[in-house]
Order: sequence, then structure tokens, then C-alpha cells
Amino acid sequence: MIDIKILSHFPSDEKIHTDVVLIFVFRGAVALTTPEQCRLLKKGEIYIVNSNTPYSIDIRDEGILCLLYIQYKRLCRILGVSDICFENKMSGWSRIEIKEFDDLLNGIISIYVHHIGKERCLFEAAKWKLLDFLIEHCAKEQEGDREKSTQSFLVQYVQKNYMNEVTVQQAAEAVHMSESAFYRYFKKTFGVSFMQYVNQTRMEAAAEMLVKTGKSALEIALDCGFANASVLGRNFKNHFGCTPKEYRRKYMESGQYPEEEEMSWNYVKDFMEKEGIDGRKALAVKARADVREKRVFVNVWNQAVNIGPARYVLLTKVQEHILMLHKELKFKYIRLWNIFSTRMFFRKSHQTTQLNYQYVDDVLDFCVKNHIYPLIDLGNRPETVPGSEKDLYKDVRQDMGSSHVIFQSLEEWYAIVGGFVEHIVTRYGNSEVAHWIFELWQDMSGNDFYGIQGYFTVLDSVIRLIKDKIPEAKVGGGGWGGEKQFVEGCQGILKMKNRPDFISLYLYLIHRDDMQDTNVRQYYEKDYMKNILENWTGIMKSMGLEKIKLYVTEWNLSIENHNYFNDSCGKAAMMLNVMIECMFSLDMGCYFSGTDRTLSDYDSIGILDGNLGLISKAGLKKPSWYALKFMGKMGNFLIDRNKNYLITADEDGNYQILITNFKNFSLDYSAGFSENLSVREMDYIYDNDDAMNLVLTLTHLPESQYILKKYSFGKEARQCLSTYDILKKKTILDQDDIELLKYILTPQVSVDIQKCSEGILSLHETMEANSFCFVEIAKI
Repeated sequence: MIDIKILSHFPSDEKIHTDVVLIFVFRGAVALTTPEQCRLLKKGEIYIVNSNTPYSIDIRDEGILCLLYIQYKRLCRILGVSDICFENKMSGWSRIEIKEFDDLLNGIISIYVHHIGKERCLFEAAKWKLLDFLIEHCAKEQEGDREKSTQSFLVQYVQKNYMNEVTVQQAAEAVHMSESAFYRYFKKTFGVSFMQYVNQTRMEAAAEMLVKTGKSALEIALDCGFANASVLGRNFKNHFGCTPKEYRRKYMESGQYPEEEEMSWNYVKDFMEKEGIDGRKALAVKARADVREKRVFVNVWNQAVNIGPARYVLLTKVQEHILMLHKELKFKYIRLWNIFSTRMFFRKSHQTTQLNYQYVDDVLDFCVKNHIYPLIDLGNRPETVPGSEKDLYKDVRQDMGSSHVIFQSLEEWYAIVGGFVEHIVTRYGNSEVAHWIFELWQDMSGNDFYGIQGYFTVLDSVIRLIKDKIPEAKVGGGGWGGEKQFVEGCQGILKMKNRPDFISLYLYLIHRDDMQDTNVRQYYEKDYMKNILENWTGIMKSMGLEKIKLYVTEWNLSIENHNYFNDSCGKAAMMLNVMIECMFSLDMGCYFSGTDRTLSDYDSIGILDGNLGLISKAGLKKPSWYALKFMGKMGNFLIDRNKNYLITADEDGNYQILITNFKNFSLDYSAGFSENLSVREMDYIYDNDDAMNLVLTLTHLPESQYILKKYSFGKEARQCLSTYDILKKKTILDQDDIELLKYILTPQVSVDIQKCSEGILSLHETMEANSFCFVEIAKI
């Protein structure tokens, strides 16, 4: 149905095919001439030449072409139409359609240049998928008219008669024209004379027979309308530059058409391999780990989680979600801020006496009662979270107003914070509050009373003030997110009398020059978080600050609410990669955020709104929840790790394995196409959708039988968003709908028993793109 050729040279004479020809410029440029236009096709561009349309090609700048020949007559029969053409309207495709087409075309080319072999069925299936795409997006049935009818009749006439002796006179009579009128009409319509067209049709038929049949040269000559093999050979060499025998031998030896050059073929093959494009197979990952080689592993990711402004803890639903986070994900700390804000009714105006601790006590009582420690940011932070990346760091205090400026002077600050410290020591006791963590966020907008320059003076005083009353409490600050601020922050800390216990960072997949930069966008660089943490720990070491702990008190792979990526398996798989790669570069990672209940706004009215929390408003545990849950189940001894897996052991001799087939963002998504994406578009925001074949071999295990329990998130969980997309068409979603989504968002569990032979146990997993799993291995 579809033939493919890769060429770096193309005959300069005008061509006309009964096939539909798709031209793809792989390298360089191509000057294409048709009766309708002359245009220059550049690298990456495509053009479709319809059946029986004359065209010529001039390859420039060391160009390489990929040509796909679609059998026109067979296509018409399949579709049940008499005539069909393809429109070149690719400029109107959406980025999703462009990505889908690129994946289909690259898959076909990849299989082709790697030599088809056993992948013949896969190759044919890939070509049918591409054809289906082109029919859906480009094809239209031709409207019948007299001119088109005559042209179509002549094409069919030649196809039926080229194997016989055919003359201009016979053809002219068939369309009721004189020979001279017919000659002028045919030359004008097809760009070549009638006999040139017949001969070209015969040449193409002969070439196809040479590579697809075992017929002799004489048989092919007679079947194609030539008097004998010598006439075929002479015409064939003039047309293709080689004899029929040479043409067939080259195809049989290489799988390439003789007009294809080895250099062009190899260039495309090398390019495909370099870019990781392979339509034939999944990514192969093999590893061998000795269970005797292990070191202590401290899980830095399940210690703390962001909740938000303290007032939200007064809400019953938020308390329910906090308890879920504490009990199931084992978070010891919840991060809170704005504990002194006017919304906590703490005091009137800026008075420092007659303070109302009622709501502050309610929040902290809840924490103490449930054995949860607060991580309190004492800074004057914004109450809201940006709805999209365009809102990030714009003027995040615009909703707070002047009446919400908490402190106006250093004296007021000392009085309030000093009184608060005395209050919590008296109410809860030193043994309790010694576990608490206190942070002071630096407002880079300079809106706080102390401004940017006075921050380190205030931080120095806060450390002394808290340490005087609670020596064992952890006190630190920063909240920096850019390298410039981090370096300046470290320089400021060096001048302080009282060193902080930790430096806090905010880590998001975003790019900006500094915290005041409003030109913020999603970042696409691979290993970005890993590289930036390694860079910053190196800076601390170079400044002699390596003994100070590094807390990432906010981290997330997204920077916006209302993005379905936040509810997807792809995010969870990517989170696991980040946690595995960065686990030794920080001392605490505090995920932002624990629940969508504290992130709601006027647009958050659904069950899944694409917000940043681990738990949806309706109580759905998102895939990101399970990423952290699985990380929390890892043992306390590290055996081996890789960007796709983590292997640990516990004190009881059990083993735990985390596996993730994560995918990085595509360049389009990173370039700013992340907003307002539909559920359907979620599959196209990644750089590829390759599966992964993983073989993990554990060695030197005690001889025994082992039970393997696997919890998987893959295809079933990914259907949650598409199911929700259908359900939300209902006016009101009921509890049954919520329960259905909860069921879909539950890991698939499987159990197996393996016998360890000679101390070796092997695990074979085929992982779909954006899937992840957790495996527990226990001796029976």
C-alpha cells in the first residue's frame, strides 16, 4: 500500500505518478515545482503531491528526502470512492496533531532504516496508521467535473493498456479528440507527452516487479509492454542508470532501492539512533546488584509536606487530609505560614499586647494531639497560590492589601515573635517544641518592614531569640530559588553572628534569572533539579557552609494550578526520578502541596481540577500521592540506584524496589504550551512514549523462596483522567462517580513466588511510558 525511499539525488526531469507521493525533507532543502506552484521545502517540512500531478524536485544544500508512495487506485477501492486528493494544510494542524504525525513518520523511517526483518508486520501496521492519519486530516473526495473526468479516464486507460501496444491515435480516439488536439491537451495537463507517460508507467511497473517478484527479465519485459528483454534493458538503464539485473541485486543485498544511496541511508539511521527514535523496540535497561553492598539510606522526601496558611488547618476537611498524609505517607512535619495574619484574628492593628491565641492554639493543638510537628514559616507570605505560570512572582501580595501588612517595625517583630515563643514553651513544654522547625522566608520583593538588605539582621535575631528559649529547635531561612539569590544569601549568612541550622530553598522546574524575574516558564532541561542541587551544595562547600543542612521547603514539577499534568501518572513517574537522583543532595524535601483543599479558587469546582496537591478536594489520592507512598516504603539500606530504579533493604532482610519509566517534557510543553491543555493532550506533552524493558538481577541472596508483591501504576491509572473527562459532562457528579475514580486510582497488585537459585533472583518488567511500580521481596 505504501512504499518508502530515502534519496539524496533525484532525476531532474519532470515526474508524474499514479501514486500519491508524500515528500519529507530530512536534511537540507528541496525546490518543488508543480503546475500550481513553485516552493522551497526546508528541513522538517512535508508536502503531498496528488496522483497524476506532474512535479519536479531540485535537491539543495546536501538534502536528503524521504518519499512515501501511496497506491492511489488501491486507496480509492478501500475507501469506496472514485477519486480522492490530499490537501496540504499542515500549517493549520494543532501541536498535538503535529506531534502525532511526527511520531508516526519517525516510527516508519526508523523501522525502515534498521532493515525490516522480523518487524515486517510492525512496519506494515505503522504505515497503515500513518495512512489513517493522513486520510483523517488531509484527504477529501474530489468533486466530479468534465476536465477531471477526462484526466482520470486517461490515467486509467494507460494503467489498463501499458502492457500492450498502445498509440497516440488509439488514446485520442478513446477521448474523441484529433491526434493534434490530444497531443496539446495531454502535454498541457500532464507535463509530458503521451508516449513519455506510457514509458514512465512501464518503467515503474518493471522496477516494482524486479524487487517484488521472481520473474525473469523477459517475462517482465513482456508483462510491461516491451518487445523483448533487450528493449527493456535499454530503456531501464536510461531511466534508472543501471540494468534490471543490477537493480534487483542491489535491492536483494541491502533492502534498499538502488536509487537510494548508502550515505543517505546511514545518515538517517545514525540520526534516529542519536535521537533515540526507534519504532521497533522498547528502551532496554539491565542491572545487576549485589545485596551485600549497601549503605545507610535516609529518606529525605517523607519528612515534611506543605499545607499552607495556618488558618486552613481550622477546616475539618483539611484536618482529615493532614491525618491521611501523616498516617499513610508518614509525614512528621506540616509546613504552615501566616500564623500571625489578621485572618487568624491574632490582634487588632499593630498592637503588641492583648494578643488572641485562640486560633493559633487550635492549629497547634491539632498538631500536638496527633503527634505532628509544625514547620512554621515566620515570614509574611502571600495567602494565595498562582493559578498559572503567568501569575507566578508577579505581585503575589496583591490580594493581601495594606491592611494585611503584619509588621511595621523591628520592635513590633521582636515583641510578637518573642511572645509567641514564650507562649508555645509554656503551653506545650520544651520537650515538645524542641522538635519544631522555624523558618524565615526572605521576601525578594522587599515588601517586609526590614527590606531586602535587613533580612539577615532579622534572621540573626530570630535564631538568637528562639535558641535562647528552645535550644534544640531547628531555625533557618532563605526560601531562595535562583542561583544569584542563593550565592548572595550564603554571603549574607557568613556575616551573621548566629548561624542557621539550615538553609531553605524553593525548587521548581522553572527558569528565571532571579526571584523578582516575572519572565517565568516551565523548564525542560533534563536532570535540571539534580544539577541545580549539586551546584548549590558545591557553592555551600566552597564557602565553608557544608555543615549547615539544606532543606528544600517547597518543591514541585509544576508551577501552576489547573493543569491536568498535576493529576497524571506522568508527573508521579517523573517525581520518582527526581527523588532517586537527588536523594543525597539535600537533607529534607517538603512537597508543595499536601491537599487541593488549601489551593482552591473560583475555578476549582470539579473533582479533579489539575491543582498541585497530593489529595484532590474530593479525597482522591493522586498518582503523585503513591509516588511518595512508595518512596516511604523503601528500606533504610541502599543497595543500588539508577535514574529508572531504586533498590533498598530493611533490617529484617527484605528488599524493596522502585521502578519508573519516566519521560521528560517535550520542547513544545517547555516553551510555554502548558496552559489550558485538555485531558486528551496530556499524552503529547512528553518527549517520547517508549516502553521500557527492565531486567534487574539481585545476587548473593540467602538460598530460599521469596514472595514478590508488586504494586503497579500504568495503563489503568492513566485512564482516570479520560474517565473523568467523560464523567464531568454530567451536570452533577455523585458519590458513585467519585468511588469509580478512587477505584481506578488504586495500584494494581500482583503476587508471585520465586526460588532463589545460587543466590540469584531476577526481576523482569515491561513498563509502559509514564508508569511506575513498587516491588516488595520477602523471604518465605
